[in-house]
Amino acid sequence: GADPNTSTSHGISALALASHRGHFACARHLCNAGARNDVRDMRGQPAMHYAKSPAAMMLLRRNQKAAKEAAKEAAKAAKAASRVWAK
Repeated sequence: GADPNTSTSHGISALALASHRGHFACARHLCNAGARNDVRDMRGQPAMHYAKSPAAMMLLRRNQKAAKEAAKEAAKAAKAASRVWAK
């Protein structure tokens, strides 16, 4: 499939566009496909800046929280793997 973090020539991500235009289902699918909230456009604005509805804001906040938790779990797994390889 396509990269969920693809952006326009102005650096605006698909997630930012979907959030801005009120395409909540599309934004949810992008989040489920791994779209990142921290991708910024040419002016330095993240996807959250473009979200118009409270539902879109909530979705992006949940996506951001899930991404942070996944990163923590990956770091734990990497640390555990390095201990195994060090033995």
